[in-house]
Amino acid sequence: ERHKCIDHKQRAYPHHNDQHQMENEQSNESSNHFCFSREEIGHLTKRCILDRLAVMTRNEREMYNYCRFLPSHERQHSSLQTPIVDPDWRASIVKWSYNVVDYFDLSREVVALSMSLFDRFFATRICMPSSDLVLLASIATLHIAIKTRESAIIKLSTLSWFGRGRFSESRIAHMELLILTNLRWLVNPPTTIAFVMHLLLLLPGTNLDLKREILESSRFLAGR
Repeated sequence: ERHKCIDHKQRAYPHHNDQHQMENEQSNESSNHFCFSREEIGHLTKRCILDRLAVMTRNEREMYNYCRFLPSHERQHSSLQTPIVDPDWRASIVKWSYNVVDYFDLSREVVALSMSLFDRFFATRICMPSSDLVLLASIATLHIAIKTRESAIIKLSTLSWFGRGRFSESRIAHMELLILTNLRWLVNPPTTIAFVMHLLLLLPGTNLDLKREILESSRFLAGR
């Protein structure tokens, strides 16, 4: 049996033999359809959702494992490591990032991706960073995340303006390259929200308002 995913960019229709079964499934679930609006990941079969979750779990455990980005001499003690970036600074960066994506009506998952890259980048650092480096890196990771997840084009000059003109476009571009190099160009990790969105599609007969509440609560908790 062939299973084909249908995402928001391209609809792939199931094999003729599966068409009748798919129509029945969609008919049974039509009254409980759950749409993610801008973050909609598509009308997926149960098999496809499970396959995606399996791949995301493997990538998170292996390719994007946080310990892989730590300096070699710190990997044995990673569980005891204290955050290299001040938690208050990080919280301010999350708030600033949400302000930017909301201004441009972008998906809030962009912030989740940006902070994932941000955390992994600073995992590669040894010395305590200055506030300037933290702010510059946050602008750079946000720009990388936007280019990775969105079709909208946000110019570096615009992000520089949102950073109150503290950094030039060339400095932001240079920091982007530094981050990409340090992360070995691994810039598309599965996010907490991606897991939640797929898991919600597996919940049968759950009230739609409850699903939306779970999704919004997850967004809030994942962004802290």
